[in-house]
Amino acid sequence: MIRLVAVLALGLAAVPARAAILDVLFPKPAAEAIDPAAFRGLTHLIVVAGDTQYSAAQEMILNNVENRLRESGCWEVMGHAESRKKLPHEHLSAPSPRKWGNGGEVSSGLLSRMPRPDARIGVLVLWVTDWRGEKYSRGTGGEALNSFLSDRLKTPGTPNATRAVYERDAVAQLFGSASGAQIWRGHMFLNSGAVVDGDGRLPYAEQDERDANASAEYDSFISFFSAKLKHPPNMENGCTVRPPPPSAAIAPPPNPDAPALADLASSDPAARAHAALSLGRPDNEDAVPPLVKALGDSDPKARGSAIEALGLIGSPNAVDPLLPALSDPSALIRALSARALGRIGSDRAKPALVKLAASEKEEVVRKEAAAALKAVDDPMNMKMDVGSMPDLGPR
Repeated sequence: MIRLVAVLALGLAAVPARAAILDVLFPKPAAEAIDPAAFRGLTHLIVVAGDTQYSAAQEMILNNVENRLRESGCWEVMGHAESRKKLPHEHLSAPSPRKWGNGGEVSSGLLSRMPRPDARIGVLVLWVTDWRGEKYSRGTGGEALNSFLSDRLKTPGTPNATRAVYERDAVAQLFGSASGAQIWRGHMFLNSGAVVDGDGRLPYAEQDERDANASAEYDSFISFFSAKLKHPPNMENGCTVRPPPPSAAIAPPPNPDAPALADLASSDPAARAHAALSLGRPDNEDAVPPLVKALGDSDPKARGSAIEALGLIGSPNAVDPLLPALSDPSALIRALSARALGRIGSDRAKPALVKLAASEKEEVVRKEAAAALKAVDDPMNMKMDVGSMPDLGPR
């Protein structure tokens, strides 16, 4: 009964009072960690732009939030521009901040394309769900065009409801890439209660004043999401700040690869081949330069072992040095090079692999080139992406 009375009052209330009544009737949560333990376990964030009509505002907010998260020292961050290229997905609609009900959509449309489950990787999706009065601030030409068209396509004599009240609204969710469950969620809403005019403007006389207010609003949203991600209000402690690199005054630990690196210069070809293979483990980035040098070994077996090891390491820094080996006189070397490039998964290798698959005379080489192309094009292959996340290591 109380809610019915409130709803009736809502219809009669003025705009500012109506907004206040809505906030009482339907409280909107600000930010919280859903799973503090999983939140504390994150070391990497992949940022994704959700579906929005307000792309200019969303780009502005996301770029700045990503920069602040990188500066925080909490996580390695893959920005939304990079993830858009490497995690193709269907449009992800925003959840209702009263129900938070789109976890299944994100899990099936986005998390299913992750290369592997990993509890250390979180996927942060942000939506700008309302940014009305675009003409009020500069820099939103595309949205102003949409407004211009809608003004002219609507039924003559009817008001443009989307320009009635000036609001700013954004929502974000952070999912675990391994579990698919929500780890964190946040929502920010600004409603001045002011009615914009027919051109979507607030009643400010000067453009400078409008620009200053718009800038402050952008900064409010950027600060809110970056701060609440680093330190959710319902957690005593926030994200885990990664320790700084060890001081140069501290002696580095012994290099376990030192014997193998020494054997790469051995006079025994078999010892060189064995040493090269022993260096081939995921993300062993320090071994890439000496193995690249070993690509010039006069012994085919040692050279092939170096190629195999570079493929197992999976470093993007090995792509350009490996490309010439696709033209090696030895069919075995050509095949091993194609396989290594497929394991690395770089688009830069595609033209050479396409050419090899089409023109190679040896069947085994053609098969390796075709398999490598398939691996490079596989949307589950994010080796190049995770290459920017050096501390993930082997699984």
